[in-house]
Amino acid sequence: MKKNICLLVTAVAAGLCAAAQDVTVLPSDEPMPAKPLRWGVRLQADISLPSGSLDTYTSGAGASGGVVYHLPLYGGMYFEPSVMGYYNTFSVENYMVNNLPHSATVRNIGIRVPMNLGYRFNITDGISLSLFTGPWFNFNISARQYAQPNFEGAPPKSSKNLFDYGWHRFDAQWGFGVTATFSGRYVIGISGGVGSSALVKRDVNGKLCKMRRNSFSVTLGYNF
Repeated sequence: MKKNICLLVTAVAAGLCAAAQDVTVLPSDEPMPAKPLRWGVRLQADISLPSGSLDTYTSGAGASGGVVYHLPLYGGMYFEPSVMGYYNTFSVENYMVNNLPHSATVRNIGIRVPMNLGYRFNITDGISLSLFTGPWFNFNISARQYAQPNFEGAPPKSSKNLFDYGWHRFDAQWGFGVTATFSGRYVIGISGGVGSSALVKRDVNGKLCKMRRNSFSVTLGYNF
């Protein structure tokens, strides 16, 4: 799964770079626009892709959004920390209710703090391309599991707090991606995050099993 995320982001980045080969590349240290832009907002559509020895969870969709701060460094290098609120979901297979398997959904709410280091180069007067990577820190505020309504027999509890079942308040990812900026303000991009610490640790039949959070996102943004 991690390899697939890396290959997908890399393939799109390579395609964008190839498309840019026929245009004149401007020096990266030329500001675009003339007045440097610092703050921006981002909105993302997310796909969560769990991996690890705990195979109860499968992929789910979600969304995130927040603010970024763009700090130019030397040449085209920059540092871009951000704060993003996220709502992510996972599907749960073989959730046992009254000794019968059912399905369920996990709803995870938290705050993500990416700390990206990137390089920007200008393709034309109005278009720039950026490649970035860095650690992402996830602070989980809520993680609850909801049983699907297609069960038989006595209904299960409406939800349960997963922090009582091995979920962690904190997990980390290593992120990477590519963005294109138009007229210095309008941003589109894709990114991937590979789990670098466990989101869940749980004993299953005497064996400690783990699940890590991987993710893929499509981004829209605006710079002030």
